[in-house]
Parts: sequence; structure tokens; C-alpha cells
Amino acid sequence: MVKAKKDPAAPKRGLSSYFMYAKVHRETIKARIGKTKKSGEVIPVTEVIKAIAAEWKECSDKSEYEDMSAKDKERYARQLAQYNREGKFDVEE
Repeated sequence: MVKAKKDPAAPKRGLSSYFMYAKVHRETIKARIGKTKKSGEVIPVTEVIKAIAAEWKECSDKSEYEDMSAKDKERYARQLAQYNREGKFDVEE
């Protein structure tokens, strides 16, 4: 069985609410972790991801990120429909 190749020109899928949370908070969490490290020490990606996941688990109000995710999924649906009709899509921010 051969895996179908993805078109690099196709629109990117919408992000989940967790990834929206990570996108918003990554730099703040990374800075906070960086304060505990020695100057010039590299912050492992896994450490940042674990901190994001722990904060997401403790987050009581996820509705803001669920709304952002819903809007991004709507964007993806619009772009995908246009891509399927015309073979291209307009980039939205």
C-alpha cells in the first residue's frame, strides 16, 4: 500500500484548541523556564512541551482557545473548498 503524496500547495489544517493554547503561551512558558537555567543553556523542547501540557491540563476556561480553533477550522474549510474548485486558495491571516 502506497501512501498518497500531499500537495504542498494545499491549505494547512486548522489547529486544535490545545495547539492554539500552545501557540499563545509558548514564548511565556519558555521564558519562565529559561529563568531557571544557567545563562546560555539551551532549553530542551521536551521540557517546554511538558510545561505547556501541564498548564493546559490545569486550565479551567478553555473556551477562548476552543473559539480560536473553531474559527481556524472554518478558515480551513473555506480554503479547502476554494482549493478543490480552483486548485489554489487565498491566504488569510
